[in-house]
Amino acid sequence: MGFRFTRRIKIAPGISLNLGKRGGSLSFGSRGAKLTVGTSGVRATGGIRGTGLYYTQKLDSKTKTRQTSSHLAQPAPVSPQSRLQLGFFHRLFLSKEEQTWVDGCREMSLGNNALAIRHLQQAGAHADAAFLLASLTAKERRFEEARSHLLQAANNEAQLGTYFKKYGVRAETSFPVTDELHVSIEPNLQGVLLMLVEIYQQLKIPQEALAILNRLRQMDPDDVVVKLSYVELLTEEYFNHKQYLQQVLQLAEGSENESDVHTGILYYKGKALRGLGLLDAAKETLTLALRRKKDRPDELLMSIQYERALVHEAMGKASEARSDFEKIYAKSPDFEDVAERLGLPKLGAAEETSVLQSFSDSPEEGQPKATHPKSAARYRTTGDFPTGRPPVISWIASILSLLIGVGRIDEASGWVFLGMGLLLLPPLTRKIEESGNFKMTKGVKIGIVILGLILASALTPEPENSIPSKPAQSSSDTSTLHETNKAPATVEAKPEPIPPPALPEGIPELMKEVAIRFSVDVREGKTAYVSGETNLPDSTEFMVSMESKSSGRYMGQSKAEVSGYRFSAGPFSMENGPLPDGVYKIEVLMPIPDTQPESVRTIIGQNGEKLRGKLVKKGHLGVTVEKTGEFFVGADKATATQAEMQSAKAFRKEADEIYQELMKYLKFGKDMEQIRRSRDLEDTRQCGEKMQQYKLPVQELGSRSEKLPNHDPYYTHLKIAAINMTLCVTCSPGLAMDNCKMAEDELQQAKKVRK
Repeated sequence: MGFRFTRRIKIAPGISLNLGKRGGSLSFGSRGAKLTVGTSGVRATGGIRGTGLYYTQKLDSKTKTRQTSSHLAQPAPVSPQSRLQLGFFHRLFLSKEEQTWVDGCREMSLGNNALAIRHLQQAGAHADAAFLLASLTAKERRFEEARSHLLQAANNEAQLGTYFKKYGVRAETSFPVTDELHVSIEPNLQGVLLMLVEIYQQLKIPQEALAILNRLRQMDPDDVVVKLSYVELLTEEYFNHKQYLQQVLQLAEGSENESDVHTGILYYKGKALRGLGLLDAAKETLTLALRRKKDRPDELLMSIQYERALVHEAMGKASEARSDFEKIYAKSPDFEDVAERLGLPKLGAAEETSVLQSFSDSPEEGQPKATHPKSAARYRTTGDFPTGRPPVISWIASILSLLIGVGRIDEASGWVFLGMGLLLLPPLTRKIEESGNFKMTKGVKIGIVILGLILASALTPEPENSIPSKPAQSSSDTSTLHETNKAPATVEAKPEPIPPPALPEGIPELMKEVAIRFSVDVREGKTAYVSGETNLPDSTEFMVSMESKSSGRYMGQSKAEVSGYRFSAGPFSMENGPLPDGVYKIEVLMPIPDTQPESVRTIIGQNGEKLRGKLVKKGHLGVTVEKTGEFFVGADKATATQAEMQSAKAFRKEADEIYQELMKYLKFGKDMEQIRRSRDLEDTRQCGEKMQQYKLPVQELGSRSEKLPNHDPYYTHLKIAAINMTLCVTCSPGLAMDNCKMAEDELQQAKKVRK
C-alpha cells in the first residue's frame, strides 16, 4: 500500500513537521487535511522553504565510484518552478488538462492555493488533479467538495500518480487516522479510500466510512493503519452498541505494542473493553499500551492514561484514578476535563504564564517562586496563599497541636505541642521553604508529628498512684468491702463484636447454591429502579440489563455492587425521559470471575469452581451467574402487552419497507455497471447523474435502518446492506460492484432469518 507512517510535530497553527524513515517534510492545513510533497528514491531534492511542494531529480546510479579529492561535480538540482515551467513549444504537445495541472502545481509551489485550485479545476477529470483538489479543499474544510474530488479520483484509478511520476514530483497528503496519529498517503486507490473515510467522518456519515473500510480490509486484511482507522470509527461512533465493540476486540486480536499504530489499536481495544464492562481486562490492555513511551506521541499516551483513569473510576479505585489524572495534569493542564476532575480551575493563557514563571530561576519581582515541585503542580499560586485546593490536613494537624499545647502550657509537653503546631502551620512551612533549599515534604511533616508525640510522651509526668484513706469498718463488713473493691480491678469492659449481616429470609447459604432475587420499582415519571438480594459476597459486581421483550425499541444497562447481601441499579429511562409502555425483560448477570475483585474470587474460586445451582452458567469465556425476569410499564399488563405488540409490528413494517427499497436500489446499482465501465464521455455524464439521483435516497435508507432495534438478526442484516448500498450506486467500476455483491448477500441473509 501507499501508506508511510510518520511522526507529526506541530510547529505553528496549521503547520507541522513530518518525521519519517525517509527524512522530514513540512505539512500545512487544518485537521481535515495536510498536504506534503517530498522526494522519492535516490533523487536530488529541491523546493521553496515554507511551502509543501518539492521536486525530485534522478541521480545516475549505473556506476559506483569511490570518492576522491578530484571527484566529478554533480549537476545542480532543477528548481520546482523550472521543472513546472512549460515553454511555448512544450505546451503545443500537451493536452489542456495536463497544462492546467502543471500550472496548478506551480502555483502551489508559490503558495497561491486559491489560484492553484482554479487551475486544477480546469484539469478536467484527471485523477491527479482530483487528488490535489481533494487535499486543498479539505484543508479549507470544504468537505463536500473534497468528497466529490476523491470519488472522481477513485473512478479513474489507472490515472492516479501518472502526472506526478512524469514530472518527478511526489505528493503525500498527511491525514489523521485518529486525533493523535497521522499517516502519509500517496496518490493511489488505497490512499484515496482512506482519505474518504476521514471525509465521511467529518461529514457525520459513519455508515459510508464503514463501507469503505470494509473494502480496504478486503484489499489487505493485515494492514494495521486500516485496522486502526476501523477500530477508531467503531469505538467513537458506536460506543453504546455491544456488537460493534465486540468487533473492535476481534480486529485488535493479536496486536502487540510494536509501533505507534499498534499502540493506538491497543488504546481503542481498552476503550471497547471498558464499554463492555470488562474492567480488569481493559486496565491490563491500557497498562500494556503505556509500557512503551519511546517514539509515541504525547497526546496518544495521555489519552491512554485518561482512559485508564476512567477504568479505575469504574472499578471504584478513586486513588488510582486520581494518580492517573494528576500525571496527565502535570503534562497538560488543559487536557480534556482533567482539571475539573481534580477539583482545580482550568488554566487559561494568562494563568499558564504565571505557572511557568513560578518555576523560573529568576522570577519577576512580586511573583512567588515555587520551590516545592509537588505543591507547584497541584496549586495555582497568585499571591502569598494558594487559591487552589488548600492543605487541609496540615491546617488540622497544626491547629490541634496548638490547642493541646495551650491546654498544657504549664507542662514541658505543652511546649512540644506548641512547637509542633507552629512547624506544621502552612504559611510558616512556605516561609521555611522559600528561605533555603529545605523542602517540607509529606514525609518530613509525618516525621515531625511522630517525633513530637514521642518527645511529649517522655516529658509527661506519671500520675500518682495514691489510695484515699477509708473509715474503719466492722469485721462483718470486711468481706463486702473486699468484694466491692475487687470488682473494678477484675472486670474489664469489652466492646461487643458487631455480628455479620444475616442472610435475607429465604436465601440459602452460598455453598449450597447461588441465589438471586430482585424486584423492579417503576416510579413516577416511568423511570425504573432495580433492587435485589443475593448470597454472593460483598463487592461482587453485577451488570443489570433491561430491554423491551419483543419490539427491541429499548435497551439499557447499569452496574451494581453487592453490599451486605443487597444490590441496586438504575435509574433506567428512555433518553432521560419516561420508559414507553410495554413488557420488559431484565437480566442480572455476574460476569466471569476474572473481572471480579480478588476478595470475591477468594470466596467463589478463582474460576468460579465453588459456585453451585441452576443460576450458574458455564460458557467459553468462563463461569457466569444469570437471573432473568419480566415486568411491565403501563396501566396494567394487558395494556403493556398490547403496546409492546404494536411497537414490534411498527418496527417490522418499517424493516420490510426498507428491505423492498434496498432491493430496488440494488437493481439500479447493477444496471449502472455498463456505463461505469464505458469510456464514452456521455456515459460518464449519465453515470454521474444517476449517482447523484440515487445518493440521497440511499443515505436516507441508511438513516432509517440505524433506528431499527439491534436484537433481531433481520434488522442487523438490513443495516449492513444499507451501508454497502451507499457505494453500490457510485461510478467506481470495481468498488461499486463489490459493494453491490455484499449488499445482495446481506439482503439474502435478511430474507432467510426473517421470522
